[in-house]
Amino acid sequence: MNARSTRYFTLLILVFSLFLPEVSFAAGHHKDGPQLRVSFIDVGQGDAILIRSREKTVLIDAGNDFDHAAEDFILPYFEKEGIKKIDTAVITHAHRDHFGGFLTLVEALPIGEFIYSTNATIAVPGDPEVTKGDDVLYKRLFSAAKAKGIPLKKARFSDTFNWGSQVHVDILHADHPHPAPAPGQPALTANDTSLVFKVTTGTVSYLLTGDATALVEREMIAEKPACFPCTVLKVGHHGSKTSSSDAFIDTAKPAYAAISVGISNSYRHPSPDVVKRFASRDVKIYRTDQDGTLESSTDGSSVVFSSNQNARGLHLIATRLEETAPLLDPEVAASRREAVGNLLLNAFRQRIDEGTVAELEPFFANGQRTLSQVSGELAGLLRFRQLHLEAADGESELLSSLDTTAN
Repeated sequence: MNARSTRYFTLLILVFSLFLPEVSFAAGHHKDGPQLRVSFIDVGQGDAILIRSREKTVLIDAGNDFDHAAEDFILPYFEKEGIKKIDTAVITHAHRDHFGGFLTLVEALPIGEFIYSTNATIAVPGDPEVTKGDDVLYKRLFSAAKAKGIPLKKARFSDTFNWGSQVHVDILHADHPHPAPAPGQPALTANDTSLVFKVTTGTVSYLLTGDATALVEREMIAEKPACFPCTVLKVGHHGSKTSSSDAFIDTAKPAYAAISVGISNSYRHPSPDVVKRFASRDVKIYRTDQDGTLESSTDGSSVVFSSNQNARGLHLIATRLEETAPLLDPEVAASRREAVGNLLLNAFRQRIDEGTVAELEPFFANGQRTLSQVSGELAGLLRFRQLHLEAADGESELLSSLDTTAN
């Protein structure tokens, strides 16, 4: 095998987690189907989180209208997924990278209700996240919703939410008066009004934090201690150093962290220190700037992360990992390898189960290798590992799948 071929074969070994023995190949699917699907849509520098239970569709935030988040990312994703209505739209706070996309969505498809954090934007001198006219656009969104007859509800701690018969929703933070900052402390911003939700089904929970700051994190720990820990954490404020304090991560104890962030953004999010905080606690880290739209699902007892991208998209994810891992802190690199290994493993497993394994051919095209060649070599390696008692959990099932595919 030449060096270039070896490179792509190594990527495949990574994909099937041969060096991740704790990852089970069989864990890629839920036997009776998911009770909850949570998709972190890649909208660049912003948030858009789609929650789908068996009865409801909820969209938390909608990216930035500056980046055409709705037109270029959300609506095409909805069309691909067959989504024609939003039952509940949530505006976590009045920053444009969270509410901007709703300006388009409110005109594009039916929305059952809006839940929002605050009635007005908060203008703080020098706030890099506020641009001229944001307050006008925020009011325009409310006016458009009223014109459509869409109910507008300001979230309160006492609220209950029906997002599905097997789904429980807690609100951990809503807009309420904060004490004036002490001298020398940062001024309050819209981020301090972020709505925070914990969405639970079975024993699995998602903690969705908007741009909650360290101040909000301290309040949640003090006021809602029973709502911790969680399984999946949507990392606050795109991985900014203003969020994800050590105390909060230690309280939340997530197994997975999802960072919604734009490629080469001007804020330099996520902060390397924040990423390292998660990695040092063995949290699997996912990033929309490197992994694209993140698909996750749960049956109430386990979580599966996957990617619905085509083979070339999957190849790009693997290539990015290969290129960036040597530059990362060792703990961060290990976390990313495990997370991306899971992501690709489950995407590959889905193709095998659907009988569309031929779609994977472009994954290897740049290495001038056919799928049958790589599958044959992988099967040989798996047999060797089994013979020497080195096989990881799930490799027997993988070998059986490859043999079946070959026949």
